[in-house]
Amino acid sequence: MKLAILLACIISFTILSSQSMAGDATPTYEDFKKSMDNNIDKLTYDDALINLGPPTSVIQGVDIFMASWSWNSRNTPNPNDTFGLSPDQTLMLYSMSSTRTETLQLIFSRSSKKLKQWRYSVE
Repeated sequence: MKLAILLACIISFTILSSQSMAGDATPTYEDFKKSMDNNIDKLTYDDALINLGPPTSVIQGVDIFMASWSWNSRNTPNPNDTFGLSPDQTLMLYSMSSTRTETLQLIFSRSSKKLKQWRYSVE
């Protein structure tokens, strides 16, 4: 769920044509990927701070720095999950929820503060 919020934040400050943002569809990972790829050399660190808040961590390099935003999200059962009775007649959900850590890493030029690379991971 937090990914959807993050996607909306990222897309809200991207520089995309009005055609690519037409309609009210919920952004997908492909929309997010296209948006991030389109923002290489356009998105500034200040834009990221305004839209995402303070990063979880920042690592300084010689010519670049990496800002990371991490959060825990919970996969919750969806309404189509399978329910059934266990041998002792207890109602059971066969698709259980789990917690995962999502991380967005944005790598910026130290001189221009513009986005050079990005990574998104789920563990």
